[in-house]
Amino acid sequence: MAVSSNNLKQLVLNNAKKSDEIIIISGFFSVDILDILAQTGIPLTFYYGMYLRNGISAANYTYFQKLESKYSNLTINIPFAYHVHTKCYIFKKNGNIRNILIGSANCSGSALDTTPYSEILMDVTDTADILALDSYANEIQKTSVHFDNPSIVPGVSSKIMSPKTKHKISQPESWNKFSGNPFSANIPLYYMDNGIPKVHPADGLNWGLGSNHHSKTSQYAEACIPIRSFIIDNYPTLIPFQGTIGSGTGGKITRRQSAIDVLWDDGTSMQMHFEGNGPKRPTPSNRKPGDPFREYPKQLTSSGAGIVLGEYLRKRLNVGGRVPITYTDLVNYGRDYVTFTLTNAGNYELDFHV
Repeated sequence: MAVSSNNLKQLVLNNAKKSDEIIIISGFFSVDILDILAQTGIPLTFYYGMYLRNGISAANYTYFQKLESKYSNLTINIPFAYHVHTKCYIFKKNGNIRNILIGSANCSGSALDTTPYSEILMDVTDTADILALDSYANEIQKTSVHFDNPSIVPGVSSKIMSPKTKHKISQPESWNKFSGNPFSANIPLYYMDNGIPKVHPADGLNWGLGSNHHSKTSQYAEACIPIRSFIIDNYPTLIPFQGTIGSGTGGKITRRQSAIDVLWDDGTSMQMHFEGNGPKRPTPSNRKPGDPFREYPKQLTSSGAGIVLGEYLRKRLNVGGRVPITYTDLVNYGRDYVTFTLTNAGNYELDFHV
């Protein structure tokens, strides 16, 4: 039995390329890994194990549709009889199992492409174990339905408010408003200036328009999503703090440069990361010198200095590539915040629908 704790994504890909059929049963997933595996052209059946009744998000549902439309070799099923937290990768050749990998790693970038020793996968070599896992996979197959089965109902995202409906804007309802879900925060895309909501002219959505920003020639100005102090206070388990031990939900090492997988409400997949020096908890005034504290990131942006996020948001807002975004643009769009939701460790969703 070989145990692997590094380069797990490559391990899965290497096994896939030696197979002519792939079956993956995983509690959670990220769309980038499904996309990479489907690109091989090898028939792939994926079972999304931790679906809860009426719990599949609209973003996941939309992206499942896009993936299956793009790859005829991909089938996405959902077990309806069990809540399945298994991580099992079955690789077949000519109808026979050639290898099985099991362990702790979900079929997601945050698990398969994480830091060494955070996850493991091991080869199953014992004949009796292989037969038992084959029987297990058959049971999951028999008790599953396709994701677009009428019994699988995608969740409907809710909105706090639409700025268009407010006749007089002072402090919008989305400012410092607890969502009721500790793993889903409504993050304002503006700041308050003497009671007036404004989009910063050289930060946040207009980050790339700052005089000291390093990229002044890109077609689209970079953007970031600011993380306010009240977001940290209201959602202490949602945003991973900077550090090396016990950082982030799940207790994994979370470096400032580590990417997260984000799925937008329209099905757009984006690699993003937390960065910058943000709020400290306890605050300096509430701790003694030398006492331990947590420092949280200042902002969330896309990998590659924020250009991808800037282009994406400007296209949704219908604002020119390097034209300053204003609060009026958010009002005209119909939404002045994004909803940031943790789906599993290292995987998030962002909702900006109207």
